[in-house]
Order: sequence, then structure tokens, then C-alpha cells
Amino acid sequence: MDLTQAYDAPPATCLQELYALEDLVADFVEVQALVAGETITKRMILHLGGNTSAASRLYNLINLSVAMAGDAAFARQARRKFV
Repeated sequence: MDLTQAYDAPPATCLQELYALEDLVADFVEVQALVAGETITKRMILHLGGNTSAASRLYNLINLSVAMAGDAAFARQARRKFV
């Protein structure tokens, strides 16, 4: 089962939500460009803007994906916290 199958919303809504998560990843890529050649550490993430920065949000999304056992649970939590 992939992430789109784990959602219980209509397909158009799923796509919009997945695009929002994709946008979050793209925003993080922009942050990486600002510190070209350096490793982004947790300390840097917190300094970049606390819980509102793209780096912090992506860090939290990755931690969520590690902690959630199933795709459906991850999809619901990702939607609740990041979309």
C-alpha cells in the first residue's frame, strides 16, 4: 500500500495534500542551498525558526515517519500536523 492508498479522502484531496508535503520538501531544499556544503544539524534547524521553519517541519515529519508503524496512521498524522 502506498501513501495515496492510505488516505481515506477523495483522490483530488489526496493529491493536494501530497503536493503540500512535496512543497515542504522543496522548501527544505532551498534551506540546504543557503548552507551549501554544510550539514544541517538539529541546532541549526532550531536556530532557523523553531517549529515554523521548513527545516524544522521536515525534521518533525521524518521523525513522525520513523515512529508510525503503518502507512494509514502516518498518512492521518501527516495530514493533521503538516498539511
